[in-house]
Formats: sequence, C-alpha cells, structure tokens
Amino acid sequence: LKEIENLFNSNIKTVFIHGFGGIGKSELAKKYASVYSNNYDAITFINYKDSLEDSIKNIQLANYEGDITLSCLKKICSKNKVLIIVDNFDVSVDADNLLEELQEVSCDFIFTTRTDFSECLTDNQQQINLSSLEVEELYSLFVNESKLKTISAEDNLKIRDLLKLTSYHTLTAILLAKQIEKSGIGVNEILIQYQRGLDALLQEEKIVIKKD
Repeated sequence: LKEIENLFNSNIKTVFIHGFGGIGKSELAKKYASVYSNNYDAITFINYKDSLEDSIKNIQLANYEGDITLSCLKKICSKNKVLIIVDNFDVSVDADNLLEELQEVSCDFIFTTRTDFSECLTDNQQQINLSSLEVEELYSLFVNESKLKTISAEDNLKIRDLLKLTSYHTLTAILLAKQIEKSGIGVNEILIQYQRGLDALLQEEKIVIKKD
C-alpha cells in the first residue's frame, strides 16, 4: 500500500498491479482505496469490459449523470482529485489504444491485470508485481478467514497439507477457509473433500494444472 502511495506522490499517474488470477490484485486495489480515501475527492471502481471506452462510460461520479466520455473525464479530473481503479484489465499490451490517451487525464489510475506491461511503461506509469504469499503468511490468512478459535496440533498439520494441495494459491485458500467458517465442518473434512475433488478431476482427464 505504501509503495502505491509513494508512486502516486511522485510523477507516476498509472499503477499496474500485475499477477496471476486469484493472488489478490483486486483486494489490494480496494484496500488502497479504503486506506487512502482521504487523499481523493472521488474514487470509482470499474470492471474492464470490451474496451476502455466502453468501461469508462460506466464510471459513477457524484453530481454527474449520463455516460462519461474521455473529454468529460478530463474536465472532471482537472477540478477534482480522482482515483479510478480498472479491474481485470487482461488485454495484450497494445490491444486498447485509449490507454495512451488516458495518460492525459489528471487523475490517478490503478489497473489490475494478468498482463505484464513492464516492457512498455511510459515515464508516468509503473508496475507492481504480486507474487504468492509466503507459506506462513498464507497460513495466518487461512486461520483468520476460517475464524477457527482453537487449532490442535493435528489441525495445524492438516491446514498445511491443505495449503500445499492448493499450490499455495491465495484465493483458493481463502475460499476453503470461508467454507469452514460458514459450514462449521472441520479442517480434516475440508481436506478430504478437496482431495477427493482433485482426484476425481485428474481421473476424468489428464490435464496440466497451473496457477491461473
């Protein structure tokens, strides 16, 4: 979060948060918006769909009705401090021509993306690469999300086995933890169910499993 803030306090106007699916890109962007909300007059979060031109039409800003165009956005941002988060900007580096034009808008942009833009960044753009959490960090996250009050020595080992089965994938670990919280079933039962699911999948068809 501090790295994003420092970038925006320099000459950087666009930050790409890059990483594979489910690693926490969107959550990081949302957390930044929450923690640093006082830095902005307005914050808007949009899901990328088809093109940036279509996506920015759906921007919701107070005291403004109708579709947002690039020229409208320039006028609004010239008078207000605005943060725009564009989620799931999973396009090839040269697929959307409007990206270059958006650099003329006087606001801060965060793009979450699986695309690596590091080779084509301009002077006012920067990319932050997210990697998998360390095992102990993911373990702590799992315990917090599952709301487990007590963890036996056996549960401790089962949680670590479960995380290993997920290939230490952040979103998968969180979803499994929330299933424990909502259902009340134990760690061992979740581990058994997840293992059965993986076994069934691999028996149906030989596939390559990758993090995405």
